Amino acid sequence: MRYILTIIFIFFTGCSDVGDVKDSSSAPKDIEKNITETNTTDLNESIKEIDENKTVEDEKNSTKIVFQHNEPYTNQFQPSGDTDPDAPIYIPPVEPEKEYLNGKELKILSGDIKQDKLLSKTYYWKISGEVRVLDGSRLSIEEGTTLFGEDKNSILSFEDGSELIALGKKSEPIIFTSEFDILDGNPKAGDWGGIVLNSSQTSILKYAQIRYAGYNRPALKLENMGFESILEFVQIYISHSDGIELNGGKLNLRNIIILGANGDSLSLKNSWNGNLQNIYIHQFEDIFGERSSGLEIASDIKDSIITNITILSDVSDVGAGIYLRGESEIQIVNSIITGKRSSVCLKAELLSTKHIFESNVLGNCSDGHLLKIKLDSNLNYLTSENRTLKEFSKKVEPINPASFGRFDDYPELYIGSFNFNLDKKWSDSWSIGMEDILGEK
Repeated sequence: MRYILTIIFIFFTGCSDVGDVKDSSSAPKDIEKNITETNTTDLNESIKEIDENKTVEDEKNSTKIVFQHNEPYTNQFQPSGDTDPDAPIYIPPVEPEKEYLNGKELKILSGDIKQDKLLSKTYYWKISGEVRVLDGSRLSIEEGTTLFGEDKNSILSFEDGSELIALGKKSEPIIFTSEFDILDGNPKAGDWGGIVLNSSQTSILKYAQIRYAGYNRPALKLENMGFESILEFVQIYISHSDGIELNGGKLNLRNIIILGANGDSLSLKNSWNGNLQNIYIHQFEDIFGERSSGLEIASDIKDSIITNITILSDVSDVGAGIYLRGESEIQIVNSIITGKRSSVCLKAELLSTKHIFESNVLGNCSDGHLLKIKLDSNLNYLTSENRTLKEFSKKVEPINPASFGRFDDYPELYIGSFNFNLDKKWSDSWSIGMEDILGEK
């Protein structure tokens, strides 16, 4: 301790008032000698001794530096607490409450569909009002999906340039029906509108059922459809108006079942130019009388081929089995037309020799077989007897559809549609339909 104080004293006394350093040669010799002999170790030990001898009182008496501010500190990055009246107010979205139907979540289809959309079988899909799929948009429907119309204004419409991809399976058909059908509330014809496909060139509707539609329109209306589109294994059940209307275009129909249409079961109009193959039509409603033909063919239909069509009726007050309007020209082969109808099996408005009929069976129509139609009885079978479809199917030899160059060949040749168990008792249930017909070859 003594050595340290001596050093401090020498430092201060060695300086003049103006800052000059005095000559160190005048320092006492004994002090200089003591400084020289003091080593670094002794100095460190002395500093340590000072630190250990500090008391609490020394700490209290030590000088503390305190920073003072005349104004409160403001963080320039902190937002102001003032409210801007023009600033948008964020309202967090409210999640809609989920709705369930028969234990399955319900989704709503409404308005315009402006981009591609997939409908999953996980949900029920309610068609609310007219739903339009717009140009450039695709509506895809998963197999096993059920859609239903909310009321008579419910329509699923596909505009020019849009696309429907509804590819069901035999075991999981896509079902379009009415809300009453889902709720078991006595569904009936015309509960909802139906489906309209307009000028689509690449749509697919396969393994599908359309039930209880047809309010003021066909259950399925196909306008100016291209031949690239595929419609097959489609079933129409209980339509208030026509079952299917082909209005222009070149679309082919294959493997179609139409049960209980109140209007024409199948209507061909506006220069449609395609082919029909494997069509089953069963009439058991008679509210439109003569305006309820099994197949109506407009006067401007030319050069189309119909093969393997079956048309029968359980009621009398319906129109002709096939009604040819004006100067239509048609080829019909391998088909059966029969039933209790009070009208004729085959009717034309004008006598024409351009129609081609071969390997057909016409029988048991109450008002006769033909009206203004010339039919070669050597190539066709005509009878007033009441026979089963199976018996009728054995009366003529079928023509191979492949000979027309427009159809796929069949593994078997037969008369009528589908070659199913023709003795099966049909009922008015949609469940007796596609599965039963296609199950037996």
